[in-house]
Amino acid sequence: MTTFVLNRDVKNKIETVVNVDGNTIELYDYILAEKYYTDQAGITANEFINILNTMKGDITVRVNSRGGDVGTALTMYQRLKEYKDTVNVVVDGYAYSCAAWILLAGDNRTINTGGIVMIHNPAMYCEISKEEDFSTLKNQWEAHRSAIVNIIKENTNLKEDKIKDMMSKTTFMTAQESITNGFCDSIQSDTKVFKSTVKNAMPPEVKNNFKEEKPEENFLHPEYNRALKLRALAIKNYNI
Repeated sequence: MTTFVLNRDVKNKIETVVNVDGNTIELYDYILAEKYYTDQAGITANEFINILNTMKGDITVRVNSRGGDVGTALTMYQRLKEYKDTVNVVVDGYAYSCAAWILLAGDNRTINTGGIVMIHNPAMYCEISKEEDFSTLKNQWEAHRSAIVNIIKENTNLKEDKIKDMMSKTTFMTAQESITNGFCDSIQSDTKVFKSTVKNAMPPEVKNNFKEEKPEENFLHPEYNRALKLRALAIKNYNI
């Protein structure tokens, strides 16, 4: 386990906010535009890119974050999208605000049973010194909202008007709702259910040779497709 100088001392207890273990990045704090002191909690775009540049092969990003700076999150999103190998994203707790875009950068997007995804309109804190600033700020806010809407639209099954409505209302999604709205592909607990359901749907002579480590090889057996159909039927009838 490598910790990238992203620790903070909380009442004499060191709290690690970003861990890197092999090809897994644990993003468990705020997303920042910059840091004003060395032990400030959170991660900046440069820190994230430096970590990403050490990776080779498929990676997993585990998320528990309340969000943070728009520009930093946009950069992190884009660099994950450009990553040449597979990006797996797992929501362990929260994927709030711009942390939800990190989730949407994944090729495979998983959420744990208790995970929550939240989207909302951008918040801006600006100084107004003259009348013209009002129109400038309106244009700036609309540009930020459009950027967010486009990211969500490209990576989910939602229409633009629906996305804007959800953002205006500040929408919190449970694990199942994040699946329904296209933010995630699967719920973490489904993995064991899938394996047991498919495996149990096979006759004994196939079950004994079922390969969990190399699932692509199972497609060579004709009974595997039958098992997948039974899995789909189970999902439909029993909501597993």
